Amino acid sequence: MLEFLNGISPLWWLAFALALGAGELLTGSTFLLWPALAAAATAAALFAWPGLGGEAQLGLFAVCAVAATVLGRFALSKGGKRDRAADLNNRAELMVGRSAEVLSFANSRGQVEIDGVRWTARWPDGKASDPGDTVRIEGAEGATLIVAGD
Repeated sequence: MLEFLNGISPLWWLAFALALGAGELLTGSTFLLWPALAAAATAAALFAWPGLGGEAQLGLFAVCAVAATVLGRFALSKGGKRDRAADLNNRAELMVGRSAEVLSFANSRGQVEIDGVRWTARWPDGKASDPGDTVRIEGAEGATLIVAGD
């Protein structure tokens, strides 16, 4: 089925990698980067083992493309760490870790103020604060800030 790949020069895989790389430069999406790296790896393998059959070449390309995609996406996501820039449009998330002044409190809910802005806040069950207290923000649910339980 893949006889046309039998005996092919590794330069064809390298040319394919360069074509995919050029396409990546035009789009800037990182979508074509991973298959381009896989094609380059296949070319390197074909340089090392010139008798590699068509099925083996295509299989190697597929495995390398999937591995490069998974590893590359993980690396671009900063190792799975959350990017604070993603929260720029979620002001409540930007308040996490900050201190707030309690304005009012009743039944595990209340109002706090940070930098002159009033926020709705929720306390953990059994915790209470008095107006004027300073509390730490530990999370956010929508526009409601979650106050630390200590």
